[in-house]
Amino acid sequence: MCPLQRPTRKIETSRYNLEQFDNLSIEELDLFEETKDALTLHMDHLKEKQLNDTEEARVC
Repeated sequence: MCPLQRPTRKIETSRYNLEQFDNLSIEELDLFEETKDALTLHMDHLKEKQLNDTEEARVC
């Protein structure tokens, strides 16, 4: 189990991570975007599969 973090710590971490984008090259930003898009498509596929599995379980 992960230890609980205070909200201010999460905000600081998010700000730090966003600031790191300033240090990325165009190629790295393009790769990040491609990776994000692929992950989004994969998550959508998993959600759709889970919905279909749930519907099939209701029919049985």
